[in-house]
Amino acid sequence: MTQQKLFYRKVFYIAMIAVLVFPLYMLGNPARRDGAGGLLAQRRDELNLSEANLGEIDPAGSAMKLATFGMRGVAVSLLWNRSLEYEKRSDWDAVVATANQITMLEPHFITIWDFVGWKLAYNASAQFDDYRERYRWVIRGFEFVQEGTTYNQESPKLYVRAGWTISQKIGIADEKKQYRRLFREDEELEKNQREREARYVNIPKLPSAKDNWLFGCAFYKAAETWFEKRGEGIGNETRLLFYGRAPLNRIRYAEWMEIDGCGLNKENAPVFDEENCANAWLQAQKDWEDYSNRVVDTTIEDKTNPGTYRRTSLNLQKEKRAEMDRLEEEIIAALPANLGETAQEKREAIVWERWHTILNDEQRAAMYNSVLYPYDENDYNLGRVGFGARAVRKYLDAEVARAKEAEEKGEKVELWTGPIDEYWKLSDEEKKGTSPWINWQSDLFELRMSFVDEDLRELARTPRLLVPQEDTKRYGGAFARLDEWQGRASSLLAVTPDVLASYLEGNAQAEAMDKIAQIEELRKEESFSRMFRDIMGADFHEREVVFEQTPEARGARKYRQEARDRFN
Repeated sequence: MTQQKLFYRKVFYIAMIAVLVFPLYMLGNPARRDGAGGLLAQRRDELNLSEANLGEIDPAGSAMKLATFGMRGVAVSLLWNRSLEYEKRSDWDAVVATANQITMLEPHFITIWDFVGWKLAYNASAQFDDYRERYRWVIRGFEFVQEGTTYNQESPKLYVRAGWTISQKIGIADEKKQYRRLFREDEELEKNQREREARYVNIPKLPSAKDNWLFGCAFYKAAETWFEKRGEGIGNETRLLFYGRAPLNRIRYAEWMEIDGCGLNKENAPVFDEENCANAWLQAQKDWEDYSNRVVDTTIEDKTNPGTYRRTSLNLQKEKRAEMDRLEEEIIAALPANLGETAQEKREAIVWERWHTILNDEQRAAMYNSVLYPYDENDYNLGRVGFGARAVRKYLDAEVARAKEAEEKGEKVELWTGPIDEYWKLSDEEKKGTSPWINWQSDLFELRMSFVDEDLRELARTPRLLVPQEDTKRYGGAFARLDEWQGRASSLLAVTPDVLASYLEGNAQAEAMDKIAQIEELRKEESFSRMFRDIMGADFHEREVVFEQTPEARGARKYRQEARDRFN
């Protein structure tokens, strides 16, 4: 190759480098304070991917990344294996030191902060006998996770983990009373937290009333704020559960206000303050009501609108249930007058007729215990379920009362021995002289025994509490078939909208069927919301926040705690 050709090639290379420098400058020009910069820098800012967007920048960590010469992943893997070895030896100080090295190399690897913080608060603390030392490691785990939030300010998951650790690990551990006292007395934690508050702006503040539940609530609220801003960061977690943590912490705080008081006096004994306790429950009630009314996306896809997710709230179930009840009452209002005057009487009359005409002897026998001890109508959860058994019991008792009244008048009511279906066809006048249920409890019990295998009948007649331990399995087996029939019998006695419509004719029935279609649509939403209410224990908490505000409830809780303290 001639010197001239070599010269031209060098000129060409230099020219190409000069040409390529311009697009590289346009793409990779670093961001400046005024916001200008290359295309990549601008896109990082738009997508919040730069380190400044994610959180604090650690100069030491940046230096370590350069020192690894592109082998950062290998270094992290080696350090993580070393951390696991230290954990096996229970060398927890070395675990912390190694974890700090890992987080210098990968400060935005959220799992490291989350997992190591959990290990320190739960695994490391369990290795010590002294509860004070256990508490120290719980706080180290909490502070480790909280440190992760400074490098990942927009990560809801880390805020949730920090809130969970300071709330649950201190508030529900076996040593919770001691932990809460140590938390209130922890001057070092308070000093560190105040320094963090002075250094950073958007961090959860330590509440003036030093309480782990309130502190955890602040972290949950921060998680909510960042989640609403980003719209991501909690994975597939149920949104209603995510938003429910803060109000649940408020409830726990109110509960503990009446357990260990609003602080400690000089003798280290709880100081109870009725006004503060009442205010705590009032705030808990408000927070729970706001949460229950909140409509949020779920993680369940809306099949009617592919690509979207179904939305619901805890109180949506109540709204749909009220609308369903209104439509059902309209159907009942159209029922024939001979069934009764009120809606209650009409429902009971339908149940009584179905007891005679729809159920067979097997199913009636299976209902013995339910009718003998029906669910109380005031039972919040089971009152509606037990309606059929209560209605049957009411009519059966009326039959007994009718027989006694006739006997007092010198009349006689004969036992009806024919088919039950035929009895139901009798007129009211003909029924006066006969009844299939004069001694309904003993008759129904004997009917029940007739469906028990003959070799088990003697055992089946024994009250459950008197059954020997070795015979409990055989005793349960004696009623296996009856237990299966009971579910079917209860469903047949249920006064559903379809059953109500069957007592109508013509236009009235057509209108009822339209209402039933509306009820079925409402039922889908009602059941969907009910599922989340059950998950969150909404029925209980709604009653709890109201009941606990009564003076009687607060006094009872206070005296119970005093009794426990004296016993201990």
